[in-house]
Amino acid sequence: MSTSLPKLQKLLQKLFRADAADLNFGIYRIINFRRDRLQIFIDDELPKRVNEVLDANPERESAYQELGNLANQIRNDLGEGVLDADGNLISDHYDNTPLVKKYRDVKVQAGTARGREERQEAVYNHLYTFFSRYYDNGDFIP
Repeated sequence: MSTSLPKLQKLLQKLFRADAADLNFGIYRIINFRRDRLQIFIDDELPKRVNEVLDANPERESAYQELGNLANQIRNDLGEGVLDADGNLISDHYDNTPLVKKYRDVKVQAGTARGREERQEAVYNHLYTFFSRYYDNGDFIP
């Protein structure tokens, strides 16, 4: 289960002072007026939009799955010592085999080989980092 999403949601609620409905001046007046809409965005729309973006590229996900299958096949057919823990080829000895050539092609297609859950965590962590940089102790900082 993702831990980054609740952490980001908590930060956004703190940032928009979701717990301070009694503040009725300046920007807080606007936030109070739109409080329900902000809460819907934080709880429902943000995860929905992130999922839509991650689901928009199924080729990458299928390439990632195929990469895992090929890595397992390489380990079974050629031995455990051919790939390191990160999926990189250790030796050039098997470069001319069709299986290794296909593995290299799929690895290029997959890009940074991360699954959907890892990419989702990364998105939420980047959003958290961005918003936490510009907010401190109830104030926005330049």
